[in-house]
Amino acid sequence: VQSLPRIDKIVTHTPSPSNGADFGNLRYGKQFSLPLLESILRKHLDKDKPKRCLDVGAGRGWVAQKINELVIVESMWCVEPDDKLSSTNEAWLWLEDRIENVLLPDAYFDLIVCAHTLEHVKSPRLTLCKLNRSMIKNGLLYVVVPNIEYIGTDGQIVEWFIDKHMF
Repeated sequence: VQSLPRIDKIVTHTPSPSNGADFGNLRYGKQFSLPLLESILRKHLDKDKPKRCLDVGAGRGWVAQKINELVIVESMWCVEPDDKLSSTNEAWLWLEDRIENVLLPDAYFDLIVCAHTLEHVKSPRLTLCKLNRSMIKNGLLYVVVPNIEYIGTDGQIVEWFIDKHMF
């Protein structure tokens, strides 16, 4: 499912939060996905093991904060292209760029979260390959994208037809 016009074909696009099509800049999908993320992380993470974590499309830092509540974090990298949404947590490495442009170390991260972000990238396949290279063996990759089955669910319809969903 793609929104038209495709944002990657628009030369001049000024992001601004509003109640229009550009509402996607607020990235509420991440906040909706936190309960599921928390339950999955509780099942799969060892609280005492230091983690090197990457939050792709970090938004306001909701996911990174949840990870910090659940595990001992040695290193938290947050990638977010919109500087208006970044967190003030100075303990995290905050990279203000698209994931496609960020140089990631090989075999570094124990945990990578890509929540409501993959539908915004130009190539989901290339992005997933890049994330895979940056994970340690047996690392955990958590990916969640909008699910068309949920169209019509109360409070979530705004997430579907926004200008930044490329896939």
